[in-house]
Amino acid sequence: MSEINTVFSIRLLRSFCPDHLYEEIEGDLLQKFERDIKQFGEKRAKRRLLWNVIRFFRPGILLRNKRSIHLYPIMISNYLKFSMRNMRRHSVFTFINITGLVMGIAVCLLMLNYVEFEKSYDKFFQRSKDIVRVSYSRLIDNECNTAKRKIFPAVGETLKETIPAIENYARMFPVTTHVEAVMMIEGDGQQKTFTESSVYAVDSTFLNIFPLEFIHGNPLTALNGANKIILSESAANKYFGNAEAINKTIHWQGMADQVVTGVFKDLPVNSHLQFNFLTSWMNVYGDRSAWNWDGFYTYLLLRPNTDQAEVESMMQKILTEKMKGNENANRATANFFLQPIEDIHLHSNLVSEMQINGSERVVNVLQIVAAFILILALINYLNLSLARAIRRAKEIGVRKIIGSSRHQLMTLFFTESFLLNLIAFIIALAVTLLLTPVFNSLTKKNIEMEIILNPMFISIAFGAIILFSFLVGFYPSRNLASVNPMAALKGGHFSNSKGLLRKSLLTIQFVTTILLISATLIIQRQNSFMQNQELGFDTHQNVVIKTMSGPGAEMDSTFISRINLLKKELKTNHMLLMLPLPLTSPEGRMSGWED
Repeated sequence: MSEINTVFSIRLLRSFCPDHLYEEIEGDLLQKFERDIKQFGEKRAKRRLLWNVIRFFRPGILLRNKRSIHLYPIMISNYLKFSMRNMRRHSVFTFINITGLVMGIAVCLLMLNYVEFEKSYDKFFQRSKDIVRVSYSRLIDNECNTAKRKIFPAVGETLKETIPAIENYARMFPVTTHVEAVMMIEGDGQQKTFTESSVYAVDSTFLNIFPLEFIHGNPLTALNGANKIILSESAANKYFGNAEAINKTIHWQGMADQVVTGVFKDLPVNSHLQFNFLTSWMNVYGDRSAWNWDGFYTYLLLRPNTDQAEVESMMQKILTEKMKGNENANRATANFFLQPIEDIHLHSNLVSEMQINGSERVVNVLQIVAAFILILALINYLNLSLARAIRRAKEIGVRKIIGSSRHQLMTLFFTESFLLNLIAFIIALAVTLLLTPVFNSLTKKNIEMEIILNPMFISIAFGAIILFSFLVGFYPSRNLASVNPMAALKGGHFSNSKGLLRKSLLTIQFVTTILLISATLIIQRQNSFMQNQELGFDTHQNVVIKTMSGPGAEMDSTFISRINLLKKELKTNHMLLMLPLPLTSPEGRMSGWED
């Protein structure tokens, strides 16, 4: 009989059979199994044994239990009290276990919250799934020269007129890309001057595609007409304080005066669009530049359930035809494509992005690292629990002698594990909230800890606590509950399977720890190299001066005269004669593609 493998069938029976019926049923099944071997052979006897076990899985067996359902809440209460006393009695063990779990859970939560933040970019817009950005790749002699997110000003209007699936379009022109705007206001008998670097001229349809949350003003008419400007809440406070900003005039040096027609709430941090000023559309280009000057951001609002691949194919044919005659002089062609705005932050790193985007690869790595850290914390807890379980053999022996069943012992272990995990999780939430400002200072982003307020997260976390508590409590309770009470009281040893499991877990823990520490050191040394490497010149002795390219000659002749005067003065300064002056002339760039 010992040579016949019946472990699975017997374990299955033990998992659901009441203790007071188990020995009798097991004995009958094994006797029948011996007879079946002689009559049918070993393989068929095993199948019959499994079938006979399954036949006992019925209400008549499952419900025949000595435990009283009326006493069960009292038993749970006793288990909780005993678990609390046990945790206080072994305070060092409890402190080490809770500390390890708290650190692992807190770090994991911080990283997962950052990952969710990175994935949430631009999803707050009402129809974010229908908004796309038009970008293109420039090919010279059929070889990709560059990929840009800025395109030609006539693209949006052309696509709107020729493709029915496009509901609307809007352009953004970065007025302050090459020179900061100098803006002045007058109040209380004095003039205040500000320089701004995030001013964009947009079509009046912009607010239809990106419905900003207005505090003051009417979003339907705020950008209709010339020389209108809307401000972010922070910009309005900077310019006007607590005073009403609507209908106030802002003097823009070198440009026409702008009338404030709206104030909107600051854009969330998780948006690739970041600006403080939007002005109504200005005629910054002529007909000769409609298909030559790639300095404009263009967004399309597609009709619901539109096939973007089909629109992209139609767009390429239409725009290729429109650009004929404008591209040959540069030996260049253009390959246009659409980018969903929800994918821009993690999947786009084109030339002229509004800000430095994230990386999907980094996000995936962070998810893996967070999982490893949590697994390390759980393995550490499991190893400590297994090591401590050995010392509880006599306790379990006494409990079995006075009548505790296997199920009661497993419930006791589960209750202790669940209580400790729940305490660790609650403390980890508090630690996570305390560490959030520190984490934000490292990431340079103001990220709210919103993940812990998500009902789905709370449900998953609570389910994970129950599952892990069961897994951690099941293995030691199963081994201890199956030990002979007399052997346990005499200090008997258990099977080697537990030792093998502990060794395997320790190996996984140390290997994973070494990998994470090595990766951290490599990244730290790489960052140190990039920050401290000699560049061949002294960055503290170099000055960068923004100059206007593109529409400079048509927008601000005063700036051109001043920059030319500055160049002249710098060249005559004997202290700068030995230094290079890579000042680019602002003229002559409008008729060509912007670099």
